[in-house]
Amino acid sequence: MTFCILSKRKGLVLNHLERIKQKLKDEERSQRWLARKLNKSHSLVHMMLKGQRTMDSQTRIDIANVLGEEPESLYNV
Repeated sequence: MTFCILSKRKGLVLNHLERIKQKLKDEERSQRWLARKLNKSHSLVHMMLKGQRTMDSQTRIDIANVLGEEPESLYNV
């Protein structure tokens, strides 16, 4: 199942991975910064954001918290 949200700024439907990447870009943060905050390797975070590795529920919650978002709005659940 793919979770999608509507980007009001661009009018595009973005999946949750694109939403995370856009949030990082908007805040001028890097994947490396996110990896440090999550206490995970940069390589793992990179693969998760490319869809090559899955995120468990706790990682999804942790990412939302680090980005200052509610998990429900970030993942549209």
